[in-house]
Amino acid sequence: MHGILPGWNLPRLSTDALSKGVGLKADYLGKIFHAFRFRIEYDKFVEERAYRIHSKDLRDVRAILKLASGFLKLLFPDLSTATESEFVRYCLEPAVALRQRLRDQLHYLDPEFPNYEILINPEAAPNEVHTAISLEEPAEDSEVLDTSA
Repeated sequence: MHGILPGWNLPRLSTDALSKGVGLKADYLGKIFHAFRFRIEYDKFVEERAYRIHSKDLRDVRAILKLASGFLKLLFPDLSTATESEFVRYCLEPAVALRQRLRDQLHYLDPEFPNYEILINPEAAPNEVHTAISLEEPAEDSEVLDTSA
């Protein structure tokens, strides 16, 4: 789970909003969304801007990057039209808000989870030294290497 959608802010659906058959979403939009899953240039765009996220937890940062990548694919299907300020406003800020809500709920449920605010630095310079973070899942090794020898 990467974030919590505030369902209480969404309008209630009425029965007349339901489809009676196959519609645009099931056919055309489903194929488009499926094709976008494998477009790595969006992930690279987001990874190159990971330095803007200030969090103590790598899981938070990776979740925010995945959410921001999804927003970027939906809102800017032509990646060349996305500007830095638009990316921060429409992709990064909503991704951080969704993750912050999850972080807050974890702390509410179990105080063992630290409560802190995830911040965005829109003024951060890309040429500063930053730790590279990837959207790829880390490989899980089944063996533990013994380095004591």
